[in-house]
Amino acid sequence: MEFNKDLLITLIGYFLAIFFNVWGLIYGALLYILKRNNETYYEHSRNIMAISVGLLIIKLFIQLGRFIF
Repeated sequence: MEFNKDLLITLIGYFLAIFFNVWGLIYGALLYILKRNNETYYEHSRNIMAISVGLLIIKLFIQLGRFIF
């Protein structure tokens, strides 16, 4: 099997976005800024940032729900 650097970089980003939201957001932003000329990185970086922000908002609502109730 051939090593695919693009796949590894995007998988690391998705892993960070799901399990470590803030780091995923930073990683996605860096990918967005530094690899803007590559369409694959550009598209995945926006998805990584969207997943990070979405999960951060969900975690915030869960924490607020615990605090209120």
